[in-house]
Amino acid sequence: MVLGDLKQAFSQKKGYYTENLNELLDFARHCYLEGKICISDYRTLIRELEINGATKPTTVTEA
Repeated sequence: MVLGDLKQAFSQKKGYYTENLNELLDFARHCYLEGKICISDYRTLIRELEINGATKPTTVTEA
């Protein structure tokens, strides 16, 4: 699976098209956890998304 395929799968599932890399990162993770993409495709997609600026959400802990 390439980034274009991920975007198409996203728009089919969600009903809208996005260029938001963080949203695509979350969707790729979701697809991997559901077994829809293999680990090698997942790693390739994550690497490509992160190179283009996607970031994982940070968790804020209260002190």
